[in-house]
Amino acid sequence: MYDNPPAAVAFADGLNVPQEALVEAVNHFEDFYEEVFGELAKFGEIEEITVADNIGDHMIGNVYAKYVTEDQA
Repeated sequence: MYDNPPAAVAFADGLNVPQEALVEAVNHFEDFYEEVFGELAKFGEIEEITVADNIGDHMIGNVYAKYVTEDQA
């Protein structure tokens, strides 16, 4: 669901990335997070949201939400 910008991937790989690109990557994630949180909050009170940034391609960008109650989930 979430696709990391190339600058974030490069930084995670230990490469030097210009500060402006890192700020843009952070802003990109924050915009994504706010949008997803807003949509998921329509269903109930959210206790936790996790955006996976794993090495395996099948996990990268997966979003997991934990609601306060099972009924909300």
